[in-house]
Amino acid sequence: MKRTVCIILCAAALLCLAACTIVGKKGAASLYFYPAPRTEEEAFASGGIRRSAIEYVNALKLREYVNAVGDWTDDNAADRLPFTFSGEFMFDESGTVYYFTEDGTVYYDHYYGALSDEGRAFLLGLRPAE
Repeated sequence: MKRTVCIILCAAALLCLAACTIVGKKGAASLYFYPAPRTEEEAFASGGIRRSAIEYVNALKLREYVNAVGDWTDDNAADRLPFTFSGEFMFDESGTVYYFTEDGTVYYDHYYGALSDEGRAFLLGLRPAE
């Protein structure tokens, strides 16, 4: 009997935790477009993202496009030209800042990859009207 009650209580606790994750809106994101393009050094030295939340449905869609990037390149193993970033975004639950370029390149930590054309258009379409 004690074992059954314990299992029921554990299951109820797990369901509560799962519900908190859903209610907490996993996937919420912040997005910031720079007033002018920035070099890597300028972007990395900026001190982090300015909190400008985007709509939850847009945050989920942006996460889908980022997760769909098939090939992430390790920046430490690549010989490339410096990036010029147009802005940055962050998924709130991870705290990782992603920098992006006008051509759809996304950079985080020391990895970079290319969004699909549709993903690039979606991201750039989130730019606020001036």
